[in-house]
Amino acid sequence: LLSVSLIYLAATIILILSGPLATLGVVGIASVAVFSWVMSILIVFVMAAIVYAAAKLLGGKGDYNAAFKALVYGSLPSQALGWLPFIGFIFSVWSLYIQTKGVSKLYKLGTIRSFIAVISPSVIILILILVFASLFGIVPKIF
Repeated sequence: LLSVSLIYLAATIILILSGPLATLGVVGIASVAVFSWVMSILIVFVMAAIVYAAAKLLGGKGDYNAAFKALVYGSLPSQALGWLPFIGFIFSVWSLYIQTKGVSKLYKLGTIRSFIAVISPSVIILILILVFASLFGIVPKIF
């Protein structure tokens, strides 16, 4: 994860330097990119905990390490090639598929239950964003 995510970091910096954010300068862009990279590594551990909890709630038979393995190995296509403009989303979908298959095998779950477990961190984050945005008046109140 660390080595492949460095490819993603380097590619992101190069793409940003050639785009409209280049006005931040090399130091500014590198600082933001490195901070984002460190946070993405740390977030994998939190996401694995959420996938682990979701898989267990859905009847899975694995442990935390299984969730971490499925997320890390599954994210490799996205990390290595997801930065490519116009076709990067294909590698993100591929990563989602591999993560779902990994959770399915490691937790002995069906494909749909595994998919639910894998997307549960994203759903939780989306709900939290909407709740906080509504609390601060950015979007209409949800509740």
